[in-house]
Amino acid sequence: MAPSGGDSSRRAALFSALLLLAPRWATAQSAGAAGELFSFGANARGLAMGSAQTAAVNDVTALYYNPAGLGLLPGREVTLMRAKLFEGATYDYIGYAQNKKKRAGGWGVELVRLGAAGDDGRDESNNKTGGFSYAETALGIGHGWRGVFHPSMSIGVKGKLLRRSLGPSSDQTFGIDFGAQFGPIANERLSLGVVIQNAVALGQGDTDDRLKPQIRAGAAFRVVGPMSVVADLSQSGEIRVGTEYAFGMTSVRIGMADKSLSFGG
Repeated sequence: MAPSGGDSSRRAALFSALLLLAPRWATAQSAGAAGELFSFGANARGLAMGSAQTAAVNDVTALYYNPAGLGLLPGREVTLMRAKLFEGATYDYIGYAQNKKKRAGGWGVELVRLGAAGDDGRDESNNKTGGFSYAETALGIGHGWRGVFHPSMSIGVKGKLLRRSLGPSSDQTFGIDFGAQFGPIANERLSLGVVIQNAVALGQGDTDDRLKPQIRAGAAFRVVGPMSVVADLSQSGEIRVGTEYAFGMTSVRIGMADKSLSFGG
């Protein structure tokens, strides 16, 4: 969040907050940058598979990873998540989605929040200027349709509002995502997906930041029986990979993103 004025104490407080949030978590590349909140990940399945969900997601977290997956929802779903991060910071995700009864498709809403506890602000002379806290809160809503142009094609759209606050300073940024999934094909084994995050972006408040456009493509392949592998590639060159082995009501998952290994069951 870049203050538009020249208030040195505000800049010092911002610098302190960025230091507080600097360590990476999940696939976040630079905590505090506009839009990184949408790179952390959501839900145990997605995180365990390295967040390589562009082609594979078909549940409530489709709104987070690829809104086209909302077109494959089997019913109503809710997900709740809280993660404790560095120095008392917390990351929360709440999502709800449901399918449509009369046609193939679904819709969903999500609330995402990253918060850091208060700390002492400093001015240019390193004198205390009072306590402050940092928070990012995002609200998203989206819709997905199945059978568009082709029976195996799903498309989706998501609108999101991100509000960031640091002490008395705050700003809002808006973004629109578009996504598509195709499959399964090749004997019901292969699915493909692509998502354009922040294809449209606007901002207002104490910042010149905008949500940066990001394109991500992915594939999901069922190797044999209950075992599948997934992979994502972004325009920045980031590669995410994961695998899942499901048996009955149980699944074992392993993934890698940003050179970090993840796993879960």
